[in-house]
Amino acid sequence: MLKSVVAATFAAQQLQAHRTAGDAFRLPGSPYPRPLGGPNSTCSPSVLGIGESLSSSQRVTLQSLQGGIARDCVALFRTGSDAGLADQWLADLQSKWDVTVDLSKQDDFSGTVKALASHVGGYVTYSSSNADSVNVALSYCAALTESGDNVVVAVELGDVDAFTAAAGPVPLVKVCRQRCSD
Repeated sequence: MLKSVVAATFAAQQLQAHRTAGDAFRLPGSPYPRPLGGPNSTCSPSVLGIGESLSSSQRVTLQSLQGGIARDCVALFRTGSDAGLADQWLADLQSKWDVTVDLSKQDDFSGTVKALASHVGGYVTYSSSNADSVNVALSYCAALTESGDNVVVAVELGDVDAFTAAAGPVPLVKVCRQRCSD
């Protein structure tokens, strides 16, 4: 019993210390950073939309980029009829945080990658014909991403040329056709 109380107290103290250190850059009551990031953030005061007309593999790539960048700031939102409450969130960002919402690239895979290329630190390839490959690649991306400025992105084998043309010279970190290799 005492161990549980000590562990809970320690966890509460750590949470409070984390909140105190990061509150200036977080939405109240949210674990997510505020849209503009912290004082050293390279995030812009705008967010880009991820449109529903992109291929599923392109959405996986952009959503892996979205997740990595979200460690520091908000930069991408899924838009369209399958995006749930995105319209409400985007309206809130505009009204409360003076964030510009840019939907001009929402259906432009290369344009979106190019706009956020400064955040990309590498990529992991996967084969969409193998669901395990996608899951493993996304797990690697999450584990290897150190910050929103050094995001490791999942890229389907068929999208590599378009991705690298837009992102510029970024290293291939892993190849995951079934299992990942070095």
